[in-house]
Amino acid sequence: MHHQPYSYSKTLAEKDAWRIVNEQDRWDLLVINPGFVMGPSLSHRVDSTSIDFMRSLVNGKFAMGVPHLYFAVVDVRDVAQAHINAGIMQKSSGRHITVGGTFSILEMADILRPKFGDKYKLPKANLPNFMLFLVGPFMNFTWKFLKRNLGISYDFDNSYTQKDLGIAYIPVEKTLIDHVQQLQADELI
Repeated sequence: MHHQPYSYSKTLAEKDAWRIVNEQDRWDLLVINPGFVMGPSLSHRVDSTSIDFMRSLVNGKFAMGVPHLYFAVVDVRDVAQAHINAGIMQKSSGRHITVGGTFSILEMADILRPKFGDKYKLPKANLPNFMLFLVGPFMNFTWKFLKRNLGISYDFDNSYTQKDLGIAYIPVEKTLIDHVQQLQADELI
């Protein structure tokens, strides 16, 4: 609860929504649960988590290394399409995990390296875990978070979302490359 309040708040909100829907019969509920939303933005804002993350990844902030953390990534265009399809496909229902794939930060950098490695200082290694336990609290990582997440990968089954909402996920590799290209075009990196 205290070491991942954002995720916890989302979980509580969804549980409450399902409780409310089960107490009435006038309307139904369909939920879309996206992973870390990445991909090209339609605005020039820099205050989103995904834009801040991508800028940090390519601007050298992590040149010495990155935490060995994994993210469930989904393209913003897939999330938008899932919302549209949820509104127009009358037989759709239930919970929809919208995740295109799970990647470590280093794997994301490795995807970007062939196209952007000559231009940007992409990380080439994971930081040692002991170092993160020493400096993590100064980077807003709790020890509990680090213990539960460092080096831990996970998979999501998005087959229901593919079937029920007709989503054909954009490959995460394309998502990441398109995201950097958008940041370049908008002169944000």
